[in-house]
Amino acid sequence: MLTKKKLILFLTLCITFKSYSAVPLTGNLELRPSWVPSLGKFHAENQLEATYEFQPKTTLGYVQEFQTQFNQIEEGTSGFELGDGYLKGEFALNDWFEFEPRLFFPTSAVERDSGMVLAVRPIAKLILFKKSPVSWEFWESPIAVLNGENPSGRRFENRVEFGPRANFFEEKLSLQLPLVWQEIRSPAGWQSSLWVSPEVTYAFTDNTALGLSYYTESFTDSEYTFEEALNKGVAQFVFQQSF
Repeated sequence: MLTKKKLILFLTLCITFKSYSAVPLTGNLELRPSWVPSLGKFHAENQLEATYEFQPKTTLGYVQEFQTQFNQIEEGTSGFELGDGYLKGEFALNDWFEFEPRLFFPTSAVERDSGMVLAVRPIAKLILFKKSPVSWEFWESPIAVLNGENPSGRRFENRVEFGPRANFFEEKLSLQLPLVWQEIRSPAGWQSSLWVSPEVTYAFTDNTALGLSYYTESFTDSEYTFEEALNKGVAQFVFQQSF
């Protein structure tokens, strides 16, 4: 049976294998210690990725997200849980258009409990002014969810992201400000969300980057005013390591 520890161990071994071989396999670890000021909650949103490069601009990999709770841990839980796990292909068709299909598996307990069996998310990326210091990215990504019997979770989702990305100092310093619009179809009907997620990172070496990020609550949620949606967001420290 595939457990959380076995999955994380498998990805770690893949990344370690890269260090001792000439196989075009790369590994990436991203850690995001996160603070929710409005709740006093401290946790981490992380992911491990192993990617095989078939040729330049054509890759196939697996990504496993996982979360760690540092306080306010529910009784009877370890504070560690798997998030989304998915296969990811990346195809750069030219300098301004990329295609990234994803196949999601029910590694998240929340998704399994809601009835998810598989989910498909084809992402189309349009990149304008890519060779200039400031480019603009547009992402369109519908998500179709295959559920089992008596599903309670999402059936369909569409997500649109648009915003600038700036790179300076030979692309070591990166700033981005995506605006995200999300629509989810569930048995309860349609639900819409709109939020922003500014992020700044600096690559200290070819393999290591540090940064800061923040994402807001939804501005379309009737429970919050615009100011409350800003204040109830999540602040993150970003650590990125490639192998």
